[in-house]
Amino acid sequence: MSPRSAPLDAGEIAKMAALKFTPWKTGPGDWTPPTNEEWAEKVAVHFPAIRVAWLLLHKTKVELIEFVETLGEKQALETVTFLSDGEKYFKALAAISGTATARIIAAQAAVIMRDTRKPATTQKKPKPKPKVPR
Repeated sequence: MSPRSAPLDAGEIAKMAALKFTPWKTGPGDWTPPTNEEWAEKVAVHFPAIRVAWLLLHKTKVELIEFVETLGEKQALETVTFLSDGEKYFKALAAISGTATARIIAAQAAVIMRDTRKPATTQKKPKPKPKVPR
């Protein structure tokens, strides 16, 4: 799901509010986000693939053919693996982010549905923002 500029109608909001899900449970051996130190290692491995991919996207087919011929078969296959590994890694991260986005939108839609069903006289007044000491 991505942000959109057009307002949602009540039916769309109701569909989002009705989304059911259960919290993920992480067990031994399951993936967990890397620590800050581990992120640095992941960046060093996978982010260069994005740079290489971006550069390759600016080449013509003829230029890429010449590039592959220059690399040779072994190194060309290693490049494919390098790019493919980066793609898999970022797709997995995107799936996690997308799932979390859908869930928070569902929760927000549920709040909207709940709040629009309340009579105006029973709606809570917003709490004032707490003052942050400086």
